[in-house]
Amino acid sequence: MLRYPDAWWVASIRALSDEVFDLRGLVHRMAAVAMILAALYHIYYVLFIPRGKELIRDLMPRFQDLLDARDILKYNLGITSEKPRFGRFSYIEKSEYWALVWGTVVMGATGFIMWFDNTFIGLLTKLGYDVARLIHFYEAWLATLAISCGSDSEDDAAEPFSASSCCRLCPDVPIAVSRDSAFSR
Repeated sequence: MLRYPDAWWVASIRALSDEVFDLRGLVHRMAAVAMILAALYHIYYVLFIPRGKELIRDLMPRFQDLLDARDILKYNLGITSEKPRFGRFSYIEKSEYWALVWGTVVMGATGFIMWFDNTFIGLLTKLGYDVARLIHFYEAWLATLAISCGSDSEDDAAEPFSASSCCRLCPDVPIAVSRDSAFSR
């Protein structure tokens, strides 16, 4: 069930045919199954494959990540001219990885509850089901925004802010703040 079944874009899909609208739900569930299978493979990879174990070790948060965030802030504010250097993964990449893990768990669990709604309404009551729908909806929005407005690489953290790097949906915005402007000493 869609959050806004009477929205203009939903009406245009429904206007095509009932089969197309049903196909939307089928494609959504197939993508969900593919996401869960990829997540299960990733769990296998990080638990049993040596390179996967190394990967997960390198992605674990460390105290150095706090120091790196402080150093990036000092660099971007022009307090220091030395660009910080990171290990294999920056604190931003680690945050994005763990956000992806959390998002996958949340979307998988709430999607499963919604897929088997009759069973879970009996277990969680209608309120529990509605909470799962709400969480699924807002997590989907959060994921959409993270994908469309997220950073491209760890180099983005150590570069002066520019609106063109802020959002992939508007890459040609000519606004920029550099170290030579208001933030310089």
